[in-house]
Amino acid sequence: ITNEWLQIFDYKRLIITDWLQANDHIRLITNKRLQTNDNKKMKTNKIFFKNSKVLPVDSFFKNVLYDKKFGYYASQMPFGKGGDFITSPKISSIFSEIIAIWIVSSWETFGKPKNFNIVELGPGDGSLANILLRSFKKFPEFNSIKKIFLFEESRLLKKIQKRKINNKDAKWIS
Repeated sequence: ITNEWLQIFDYKRLIITDWLQANDHIRLITNKRLQTNDNKKMKTNKIFFKNSKVLPVDSFFKNVLYDKKFGYYASQMPFGKGGDFITSPKISSIFSEIIAIWIVSSWETFGKPKNFNIVELGPGDGSLANILLRSFKKFPEFNSIKKIFLFEESRLLKKIQKRKINNKDAKWIS
């Protein structure tokens, strides 16, 4: 996106000043699976800009990522060999285990409070949370007081996470 198309103000909103007139579809250039000539899977700009040329950033991302029919995270598995990227917890459990130890260490530094909440935003396929919960079992005092919450917008990813995590200690919030 060039400066001709966008003016950024208030760091929360985008004003679309000149959307690609030659192309009536939004394309995610980085997503090779959406780079097709027919673009029937993507919403047209007219839908996004029905009543205004102003589109808040959060609305834009909610549309392209979580739309039930066209959204990136709603219609495909983005992780792993068949996906577009891989995350650190999928490469090695060591990353997640180090995060778990850091969380327990932080809890101790805070004076071992009786309530300790952990919130993961966009937990992907659930690998990090799954390894965290497994690692916390090695610290029984912490494990007994911690609460873990997962915030996920995508129904597809939420199903995948629930299958992978399968732990009553994990709670999904929205």
